[in-house]
Amino acid sequence: MGRSPGREGEQLDARQPGPANVAIARKQFERFKRFLRDQPARYERIVELRLKGHDCVEIGRILDLSERTVRRFLDRLYAAIDV
Repeated sequence: MGRSPGREGEQLDARQPGPANVAIARKQFERFKRFLRDQPARYERIVELRLKGHDCVEIGRILDLSERTVRRFLDRLYAAIDV
């Protein structure tokens, strides 16, 4: 399941992104890097913790920031990379 036949009997994984999706992801990643470059270093830690599954309250507690500060930063980040 999740696979479709390719040329000459090859199996293609339907979950693989197409070229357009890869191009979009690259653009978003470049925006992400540019955005973070202009932010305080601790904000990179917000991203790391968010990627590990922590919510805004937990991140704020870990980094001694308010939940609102964490949420505003993530909102700005998402807007900057057009998510």
